[in-house]
Amino acid sequence: MGSVAVWRAGKEFSHAEFRAHISWVKHWLIEQGLDETHPTGIVIVDPYISWVVMLALFELGGVFAVVALEQVGDIRDRLGVRQWIRLDREPPMTERAWALPAKTLLEQRPGEGEVLDALRLDMVATATCWFFTSGTTGTPKTVALDAGRLQARITPYREALSAETRALMLTGRETLGGFMISLVTWLQGGMVIFGGTANGPHAEGALSRCNLISASPAQLLSWLSRFRGQWPGKEGRCIRSGGARLSLKLRNELLARACSQIQTTYGSTELGVVATCDALLLDQYPGAAGHIYPGAEVEVVDKEGMTLPPGQEGLLRCRVPGMAEGYLGETDSATFRGGWFLSGDLGVMHPDGVLEVIGRTGDVFNLGGVKLSALDLDARIQAVPGVADGCAVQLNLKGWPGIGALVVPDKTVPWASLRQQVAAALKGPYAIKAFPLKALRRNAMGKIPRAKLANQLVNALKKSAKSS
Repeated sequence: MGSVAVWRAGKEFSHAEFRAHISWVKHWLIEQGLDETHPTGIVIVDPYISWVVMLALFELGGVFAVVALEQVGDIRDRLGVRQWIRLDREPPMTERAWALPAKTLLEQRPGEGEVLDALRLDMVATATCWFFTSGTTGTPKTVALDAGRLQARITPYREALSAETRALMLTGRETLGGFMISLVTWLQGGMVIFGGTANGPHAEGALSRCNLISASPAQLLSWLSRFRGQWPGKEGRCIRSGGARLSLKLRNELLARACSQIQTTYGSTELGVVATCDALLLDQYPGAAGHIYPGAEVEVVDKEGMTLPPGQEGLLRCRVPGMAEGYLGETDSATFRGGWFLSGDLGVMHPDGVLEVIGRTGDVFNLGGVKLSALDLDARIQAVPGVADGCAVQLNLKGWPGIGALVVPDKTVPWASLRQQVAAALKGPYAIKAFPLKALRRNAMGKIPRAKLANQLVNALKKSAKSS
């Protein structure tokens, strides 16, 4: 049956079986009366089946998006999606929805002598995939990427992936990075591994098979907590991390136990990949994004849009082949100007050509004129022995502006002692309070919803003060 395309829940599917599944779903959708001229929402949790449906829609020239069940109402109202595809075991929906029979799909095999087209991106240039931004500043926005734009974004991935790639995907297909790494791995003839969560029943089998892991720092931290000691296959494995800053503490533990190399990437849903580097560069530049990919352009500018010289910190604006034109439903966006995308990130272009990302404009705290990098504070919290995870938020309580340290203890150090150590690590000309958390919840890309956490903490403190 040829080489393996997918490892899912302990079962392998060859590239030929993968193509047979896509072909079967394509014809099934035609029989159901799919209207390719209207957007389709895919509400399927299973990553493999979701991918089969996406690629079938791609070949039909459809417009589609992977949508979490809890997002259905918002996507329907905001973007007008009226037709949906779900699995037969998932909850019924009030909209026009087709229940895909998963068991029948997975039973499909290539017919004897059947010739299947190789998977390729240029089959239907009118196909469009919708992606949703991280939503850390509010409601997630939507960008539309057609086959041509996706094709233009492929080069950075082709350089890193091959027929020998066995990629464990912890970043979801609803994220741009998760989508592109999976897709290009298949285009190159490699294998994609769907391992789910670190505590899932097939996590160990997925880990033992991979030589590449695509994950956010938060996901990597979870897997390190689950799999103690040195991971099998460490010396031949690369980790590709993105979505949030990788701390030195986490990098060092990963290199000691999980892999031989870590690549960090900088980019966005709107742009694609802008820069990448070996994580060893973090010793020199804590926010290193790396050297700019050929074809991409990055400028550091001031608030008036004037270009700043190397070494000066400012706002980043980028343009990359295949970048989005704008957000769906927005005719005038402040982030897309004159062919550039203004990411909201602060950065420095160093004289040696390395781009360093300092953080987002919202990641800079201003406490009575004292400006602090939230990312630097996060790193100082996470570096304290006994801290499993943590972040800093700005607290604007009446008469008490200061820093709140949200800490997930690893339970090796008593909380009273750990709280003192965290306060000492953040010592400065500002007030500090540390608060324990069971878990620090991030979005799909591993980013911290800092403003939301700060509001929740302030409300909890106010409520506690009233009841005391």
